[in-house]
Amino acid sequence: MIVNDDFAFAQLKPDGEMLYDDEFSLFLIQVKSDSEFGALLNNDPTEFYRRNIRDILGDETDVRATVVRANAEIPANPRHTSQIVATQPGNSATVTAVQYKYPKDMRQPPGS
Repeated sequence: MIVNDDFAFAQLKPDGEMLYDDEFSLFLIQVKSDSEFGALLNNDPTEFYRRNIRDILGDETDVRATVVRANAEIPANPRHTSQIVATQPGNSATVTAVQYKYPKDMRQPPGS
């Protein structure tokens, strides 16, 4: 779902049968890094989830979160950031995210 020009997200779901029902959830988040959304996602991801994607944390207040920033060779001020967020609800939600950053404008057509 595109929220605005700076932020979009989607919940990723299996398209086939699974061994059993699971409460595990997976989300893809894309932000423009120098936007208000990008700054909040980078500096306070749990607050970003609370404000913008309620389904990640639900009503959980005791949340443990880990963000792994994958491609450290990209400059510290990337143009766009994508984040895969995995959640497992329970007595305290556990959120694990892998963040990727891109030095180029990802909205530009290839070769431009």
